[in-house]
Amino acid sequence: MAISDVFLARRERIPPAGFRACRRCVCSPTLVNNGLLVLATMLLLSSTVLAQEVSSDAQSPYPRTAPPAAPSTPSSLMSASSPSTSTSNNPHMPLDTRFDLYLKSLLSPDFAVRPLLGGAFDQALDTPPQWGAGAEGFGKRVGYGFASEFSARTIKAGVAAVDHEDPLLHRSQLHGVWPRTRWAIIHTFINFTDTGGQEFAYSRFAAEYGSAFIANTWEPNGYNNYAHGLERGSTDFAALVGFHILYEFAPDLKKRLHFR
Repeated sequence: MAISDVFLARRERIPPAGFRACRRCVCSPTLVNNGLLVLATMLLLSSTVLAQEVSSDAQSPYPRTAPPAAPSTPSSLMSASSPSTSTSNNPHMPLDTRFDLYLKSLLSPDFAVRPLLGGAFDQALDTPPQWGAGAEGFGKRVGYGFASEFSARTIKAGVAAVDHEDPLLHRSQLHGVWPRTRWAIIHTFINFTDTGGQEFAYSRFAAEYGSAFIANTWEPNGYNNYAHGLERGSTDFAALVGFHILYEFAPDLKKRLHFR
């Protein structure tokens, strides 16, 4: 087989010499291994963070009856981020409140951020090439992004309701770039609960990887397999870490832009 035929097969996902050639193109061991490596690294990091932080006395900053006061002299990343309140008097968040927050998240401006940025990024890379270029190709990619974002937020809301995770995103009360950055990274893997305390962020992992594999139903041939689903989920979760860091520093950026 000519080298040009192999390149064309990898580009268009067309098997030039039968099923085995196509399988080599779309399910390469390198692609699978890279996705598994990223996933294993994130799970290892999250396990380490959980072991380090779960013993602290942090409570969820979600206001239930009245917003409690923050500690004046925080002693750790976790206690600096949330007030100390008794979990025994904190009921679970009502389902109607969760549903209301879920609907508001679908109508918020940030719902369009990832679909538009992701669509522009994929357009620049011409991936998947079957969707073409121009306005039509960009529309398909953005439409895919909105469908994925919708499924991710729906999964996250459902899982969080089951294991009582706090659906809200919170900023720290720390000072300094690195402590706040570290706090934002940690709280991508660790989430507050609606009764106080903290746990592994099951809802975020389920949302990012679940929506990535659901996307296989509308991805074109060559991009609708296990390897690409794993790759998309890992990429989306890494982007979520970046979003949480940006969210932590958003008030500071807003002030700087305001004074200019």
